[in-house]
Amino acid sequence: MKLKILKFPERENQTIDFLEEFRIIKERKYLGKDRLIFLLQKGRFLFPCPCSPNCVSCQYLVLDTMLGCPMDCSYCYLQLYQNVKAILGYVNLEQRLKELVRKLRRVNKFLRIGNGEFCDSLVLEDVYPQTELLYYYFKDLKKVFLEFKTKSKNIDIFNRLKPSNNFIISWSLNPQTIIEKEEKNTASLHKRLEASSIVSWKGWRVGFHFDPLIYFRGWQDAYLNIIKLIKKNVAFRNIAWISLGTLRFPPSMYYIIEERFPSSIFLDSEFVLADDNKLRYLRKTRVEMYKFMLRNLRKYLPDVDVYLCMETSWVWKEVFGFVPSCKEDIFTHFLSKIK
Repeated sequence: MKLKILKFPERENQTIDFLEEFRIIKERKYLGKDRLIFLLQKGRFLFPCPCSPNCVSCQYLVLDTMLGCPMDCSYCYLQLYQNVKAILGYVNLEQRLKELVRKLRRVNKFLRIGNGEFCDSLVLEDVYPQTELLYYYFKDLKKVFLEFKTKSKNIDIFNRLKPSNNFIISWSLNPQTIIEKEEKNTASLHKRLEASSIVSWKGWRVGFHFDPLIYFRGWQDAYLNIIKLIKKNVAFRNIAWISLGTLRFPPSMYYIIEERFPSSIFLDSEFVLADDNKLRYLRKTRVEMYKFMLRNLRKYLPDVDVYLCMETSWVWKEVFGFVPSCKEDIFTHFLSKIK
């Protein structure tokens, strides 16, 4: 199995010795979203998700297969985190996967891994195809679940592969009005739900992330409509999980949003500086949104597992009536049900 990087004969290819000329210093209006650089992956390849301090951890593991994204969401933390004006791919991806899988075969517990934290898992599948390679190496690891997080409609690869229960294709969802204003260059809500419907009825496990949940006039009706569309179109038995997480970002991100997205609705929102040093909605607002979503998810999608992403134990207690132990993998019972 070899990683195949597609060629672009109509575009000029250039070999560079150093990334210094692509470093972001002050200018963030141009983030190099149309430039793809391939290099050796020499850093951390698999590591724990950096959950916010004082929040309940879900023990998620991040797989670093790419850094950067051609999509342009106003709230994306990569604007703050990424310091290279380009999307980075790795020519030694297969070698790193071989090394990793040898180690994972010795692990005898449920693990949930995702490669959509530093990128969109599927948006560049046509030019930097990773999915088939990941499938080849992970499909026999029965206790290792690999999640692809996306806002794209790129599902062609899953039409060619045989469904494997330890693969979950997940879509981040927001109302179409939010997608148009805050999630530039992403697939429409209709296209995301259409893609999730197709793969779920083919037998693939799917997930949904209402993260970030956005507070705006009419948010209740807008999000309820999405829940009803999921019920109507997606194969219910193949929904692995649904997450909820309200909008949050470091204070320095506010000024980046103000500079790059001056018409963003977030600039008129009310935030407080929380204990994890992130700007968040008021706690009562977050609890209100979570309770509304949970109530309607249980009504229209009963028995689907729901969890909160990067939330405090106080909010968990108010919404669910219990607090998962930070030392306990809250996904163990989710994953053990997937046969």
